[in-house]
Amino acid sequence: MAGTAPKYLIGAVVAIGVTALIAWKYTPQAAPRMPVADDRQAALAVAKTLLGADSIFDRFLAAGTLLEAGDRTGYEILAEGLVSQDPTVARAAMDTLLSVPDFCALAQTIEDISERPMLNEALLRGIAYFSRQDALPYVRDALDSPIPTVRIRALRTVARLHDGQSLPHVQNSLETRGMMDDERANVYYALTALGDGVARQDDIIELTRNSETSVREVAAITLGNIPSDRSRAALALLVDDQSVRVRVAALGSHVNVGGEQSVEALEDVITTGHRDHAIIAA
Repeated sequence: MAGTAPKYLIGAVVAIGVTALIAWKYTPQAAPRMPVADDRQAALAVAKTLLGADSIFDRFLAAGTLLEAGDRTGYEILAEGLVSQDPTVARAAMDTLLSVPDFCALAQTIEDISERPMLNEALLRGIAYFSRQDALPYVRDALDSPIPTVRIRALRTVARLHDGQSLPHVQNSLETRGMMDDERANVYYALTALGDGVARQDDIIELTRNSETSVREVAAITLGNIPSDRSRAALALLVDDQSVRVRVAALGSHVNVGGEQSVEALEDVITTGHRDHAIIAA
């Protein structure tokens, strides 16, 4: 993808030009100027020209600009980008669609990728990142997906968006659906984020002894929202876990619930640790 970087930068420059063209109407002009409607049409004309650009990222930029203006001319380009085998291209298309305020484009995306679990997971992740509250009905539907990984991503998204409306559904899933420990850990994580975690404390602590690293990591993160003596004690053990990811998660949670003895270790990970672990810790 190194070869596309300069083109992407060119796209950014063009974006600035398009934005400047749109904003031009706000700048006092000594000479007679075009009406606002003409300014807008000129900017959209530039965007339509970019739909034929060599760089796929420039084309995404143009399509996003048009969608924001209510013109769906470029949606097909973004839809094609979603199914690209290049993860960078697919992610750029997804992020462009998620950044467009109009829900119509996002609704079309949801329909287009309904049979693609990996794209559904990516979309759910993006909905959380962009805080798209308007997409919560889709997220709630995904809680009942037949694909466990999609359900897990939906759980994390309702937790991230603090969707209280999903709480009864998540509570009920513990009684009505048999699930593996990784999904159960994420159910507890969502319940805790939605204000119903304290009563599940013993079950969450039990998961910290699980053989699966991912389960212990989620359990460690979840305990960070339960400021109790039992939670602090469990996290004090997890800060010495064999997995670096679990240790980092436990350190952050331990500090969050008042474990002052973990502050220095957490700071050390952030300042001197492996880049990926430092980012997680920070």
